[in-house]
Formats: sequence, structure tokens, C-alpha cells
Amino acid sequence: MAMIAVRCLLIAALLAASAVQAQTVPSLEDGRTGDIAFASVTPRGPSDLVKRSPTMASATVSGRLTLPAESGRVPAVVISHGSGGILEGREHDWAARLNALGYAAFVVDSFTGRGLRSTSRDQSLLSTMANTADALAALKLLASHPRIDAGRIAVIGFSRGGQVALYTALEPVRRGMTDGDLRFAAHVALYPSCAIPYRADAVTGAPVLMLLGGADDYTPAPACFAHAEWLRARGVAVATRLYAGAHHNFDLP
Repeated sequence: MAMIAVRCLLIAALLAASAVQAQTVPSLEDGRTGDIAFASVTPRGPSDLVKRSPTMASATVSGRLTLPAESGRVPAVVISHGSGGILEGREHDWAARLNALGYAAFVVDSFTGRGLRSTSRDQSLLSTMANTADALAALKLLASHPRIDAGRIAVIGFSRGGQVALYTALEPVRRGMTDGDLRFAAHVALYPSCAIPYRADAVTGAPVLMLLGGADDYTPAPACFAHAEWLRARGVAVATRLYAGAHHNFDLP
């Protein structure tokens, strides 16, 4: 009987913790850090997001915000994970590196709140535009933080998240989630898929950096060089770096 009582108590505690975790915050004006749940949407594709379709399902996603040791207002980076979700040795390690360089870092988890662990074997489980919506929702949230300079928030992403870093440079996509002039100040894409890129007549104009693997046979680099030229033709400052012999996920330990 005692074991049953303990088990019931543990279940109740876990349910209570889940309920607290699901409470979203509309603003970071209180200066909080750590694990934060926030509201987003789940577009089924680019048209849903660009048109702000009223049929988009609402979503509660989460992120972990860490600040650097520096005092005063600091720049920040939204970190968007890949198809495997947040991986040991990647997203949070990048956050620590960025903190050491003086940046706030917000690691966004687009999967857990939607009941997913991975889309690696089936990308149709979730449109990449959902991750993109989350990144832009995170941008709006970070812009309200008193320690963060709203004009200096960048996005960095890996594979699927690298696509997010590129898609958020498209003006119609940005305006699908943000109003006014709020935009990412820079976009960093590691081994993104550029084989079937979304494109638009207007871009935000923020600089783009692509870090690519020369031996990547999952998201091959040549298509990204072509996309870089497309961006340059629209006045975007684009830098590409190819790591010879590097495969997909080359930054993992």
C-alpha cells in the first residue's frame, strides 16, 4: 500500500510539473532566464505562415535562455535544432560558446511541446515552417527582455534548423509572425538543405553565413552555393565556408 501511495504521489507531482511547464509567458519584461514556455503556431506549409492562416493550430513550445557574464544589454542568438531534436553536444554546447563570447542564447525546442522526438525518418511529421514560426516567436519574446538588444538578435540553425536560418531571411516569412521592423540581425546556417529552397521577391537584407560540409551527402553543399548566389543577387551579404571532408552534423563531438 505504501508503494502505491508513493507512486500516486509521484504521478501527481509530475502532472503538476507538466501543468506549470505548459504555462506560456507573453513577455520577458521580468528579466527571467532558464526554461521558458511560449506560444507559437503550427503551419502546415509556407502558405499558412505567410498568409497568417486562421486555421493554423496553436502550439506551446519551450526554450532555454542563458545570459553571458557581461552586464548591461547584450546581443542574442536564437538556436534552432535539426531533425533529431536537441542533441547532446550541439545546441546547448553552442549556447555555452555564445555566452562565452558575450551573447545571450535561446535554445528553442520545437518538438517536445508537439509530442515529437525526431523527424529524421519522416520529415512529413512536421513542416519546417513550424520550426520557422517558433524561431520568429522566440525573436519577439527575446525583444521584450530588458537585458537583450532587440536590434541585435541573430538566428543559428543546424540542418532543418539551418533551413529555418535561411527561411527567416525572406520578408514574407518574417512578416508571417512579426509586425513592424523587428527582424533577425544575422542568419547562420550549418549544413542546411538547399535542394528545394523557398524564395521570395523580398528579403530582409540581413547578412547570411553558411557553414557547409564538403563530404555532406545528406544536404550537399552545391545547392547552397546556388542559393547563396540567389541571395547575393538581391543585395544580401552572404558568406559561405566549405569544410573539406566534413560530413553532415560535422560540429557534433
